[in-house]
Amino acid sequence: MRITNIKCREEGEKLKLTWSWPQEIEQVYVFENAEFENGRLFTLQEYKKRGGVFLKKPQGVSTYYICAFRRENGEDILFKELENAISFTNKTEISCVISKKSEMPVFGSQFQNHEITLTATHTVPADTICYTKNENGIVYFFGEQLQANEPTTRIIRTEKNEYIRPFVREESTELFLLI
Repeated sequence: MRITNIKCREEGEKLKLTWSWPQEIEQVYVFENAEFENGRLFTLQEYKKRGGVFLKKPQGVSTYYICAFRRENGEDILFKELENAISFTNKTEISCVISKKSEMPVFGSQFQNHEITLTATHTVPADTICYTKNENGIVYFFGEQLQANEPTTRIIRTEKNEYIRPFVREESTELFLLI
């Protein structure tokens, strides 16, 4: 049973899935994995009443599989089709504020301090945020895990003519967004 026109969009803290129902199907299962485990059953009546299926917004990348379901002669039949799927990515936003931190000026000093404050919408592993100084190619890790909605500040000392460029490690760009 082919389910078509699958769409996915955010509505507040929820994710709304919609699709075109095959005429001969009254129920579907929605799975968040290709192993088709722990799915949720939805009826056509329930779908129409709500205008779609609402799920908790996932963290990171999730693929939802929508499988037609029906009972024939007392037997349950689940139509597992991998093409009846849609992916959704929910990136954790990380706000970054950089300011020069002044301290008692020392005449002729060749150094300056930069204050970096990071605040994330969800917990972020310690090795996710990095920075370079002056695009010199050397990567420094921010060095600590960020807790959800708790500002984390770090002072970084540089030479007077250097600047700091924070970024998300390449392996993590699909899950995290530095703003």
